Amino acid sequence: MNRRGFIRSASAAIAAFSGKRMIAESTDSSKRTPTEVDLADPASDRWRANEAVDAIVGLEELYPGDPGQLSGCSLRVMGKGEYASLQGEIGHHSLGFLDEAELAEFVSAFRTESDVRVSLCEIYPSVEPRRSSGFSLLFVAGNDPEIRLYSGFTHCLGRLSGPKLQALMSFLNYRVFAAVEG
Repeated sequence: MNRRGFIRSASAAIAAFSGKRMIAESTDSSKRTPTEVDLADPASDRWRANEAVDAIVGLEELYPGDPGQLSGCSLRVMGKGEYASLQGEIGHHSLGFLDEAELAEFVSAFRTESDVRVSLCEIYPSVEPRRSSGFSLLFVAGNDPEIRLYSGFTHCLGRLSGPKLQALMSFLNYRVFAAVEG
C-alpha cells in the first residue's frame, strides 16, 4: 500500500472509530480560528501571542519525490501557557496530543539538543489513566535536526526540518514558556 493509500485508510479508520473529531481546546470553540501558518514567512510571528489561533503546520514526506512534498499530516499548536498543547493530525482527524507539561518537556529537548520520543495521548478526556494513542513524535537532534510523526515505532507519517523546524520551535517556545513568564 502506498503512503496516500495508507493515509486514506488510516483517516477512514479514525473517522469510523471516533465518530466525530474531538480537539483538546483551551477556549470556547466558537472563538477558535484554525489558521495554517507558513512558518517560513516572517509575518507568522504575529500569530504567536494570539491563543485563539490554532497554528497548523504541514509535514513533509520523509523521502519526498519532489522537494517539499507534503505527507498529508500536520501538527496543530493550540492555546498558550498552561493551556498549550500540540496535536498530530492526518487530514481532519486527531492522532493524539501533548498537553502543556509534555509539550514543555519536548520543547526543552530542543533547547538541550538531545533526541527524545514522546507518545501522543488519546484525545478522550474520560480515558483514565491517560493512554498512548499509538502515535508519537520523535525529535532528532544533531547537525540537521528534525521532528518526525510516527505511527507505532517504525512508520514515519511526515517530518519537519530546516528553517520551518526552527520557526516551529520558536513558536512553541513562546506559547509554552514566554506566555507563562510574561
